[in-house]
Amino acid sequence: MHARGLAWVLAAGAVAVGATARAEAIGDGPEATPRTTDVIADPAPWMAGADGRVVTDDLGVVSGSGPTGWMNGASVALTSRSNRIGAGVLTQLLSAPTTDRLQGLGEFGLFQPIGSRWNGFALALAGVDFLYHADHWAAPAAGARVGVEWNPTWRSVFASFGLSLTAVGDLTAAHDEAGRAVTGFTAVFALSGSLVLSHAKRP
Repeated sequence: MHARGLAWVLAAGAVAVGATARAEAIGDGPEATPRTTDVIADPAPWMAGADGRVVTDDLGVVSGSGPTGWMNGASVALTSRSNRIGAGVLTQLLSAPTTDRLQGLGEFGLFQPIGSRWNGFALALAGVDFLYHADHWAAPAAGARVGVEWNPTWRSVFASFGLSLTAVGDLTAAHDEAGRAVTGFTAVFALSGSLVLSHAKRP
């Protein structure tokens, strides 16, 4: 299976998991996710895990540049947020004219409320960059993801909407049969929406 097909399978799975988990989380207990009709007065600190642990499924569309040209694709980030600290896994499909790549990256960093409705975030990334060209390569990679998210007081399918920049560099070099580099530096912008999978208040 090409990287593109695998990434779309992962994205579809993430949507299904998110929808199922959100449906199961809605209830009256202490770990319940707010219903669609609920209003949260200060949604940004809530989404940053100020009163407990929030687990989100962030689904995005991405576009940017890389070693083999302009790239477009999709991203899925599963993130646990508690007391402004975030940790999780980011998966990105990036498709260029000659090369597809699938990045699987662990992430760790900070979510900082900016007022009551906005969060800024900065996360360090480390993982693997899988490439598909005439052959397959896997390169260790590291980078960072920074951005902002808007958290409305009302609740819809998505609890927040974000804009971010993800920059990743491959730590080893690979070239195609013509001697052109297929590894290197990628930088992509993402527009995303966050599903809240669970919310557990601190005792």
